[in-house]
Amino acid sequence: MNSKASVRPSKASAIVLLVMAPLFLVFGVVLCGAAEGEARPYVMMFLVIWVAACGSMIVYALWILLSKRPPAVTEIDIEGTESDGPAGSGIDFDSKLRKLASLRRDGLISDEEYRAKRSEIMQEKW
Repeated sequence: MNSKASVRPSKASAIVLLVMAPLFLVFGVVLCGAAEGEARPYVMMFLVIWVAACGSMIVYALWILLSKRPPAVTEIDIEGTESDGPAGSGIDFDSKLRKLASLRRDGLISDEEYRAKRSEIMQEKW
């Protein structure tokens, strides 16, 4: 059985972005404003791109902060559950036996319950 998990940006990361993007914007405008001579037209073209990038960061941070469900950055496929067959059940089989032994050792189950459950686990396909 496969399932998916979404990785979403945190509110804290959005706040950091909302603080840093305007600082970058001011920094870029000040530096580009100091350009003189032949470089000035090229610096102004760069400034347009810089302002657009900083503006998009601000909009994205606001989107994260103001939405109830921020946009997913990544989706991850999760594999390896019990029903995956021999590859997934080998690890599960081992962990079941270890957990069962731990429960008996800690006195949470009786020897009779341990033997019954161990027999059940041993009959599973592995």
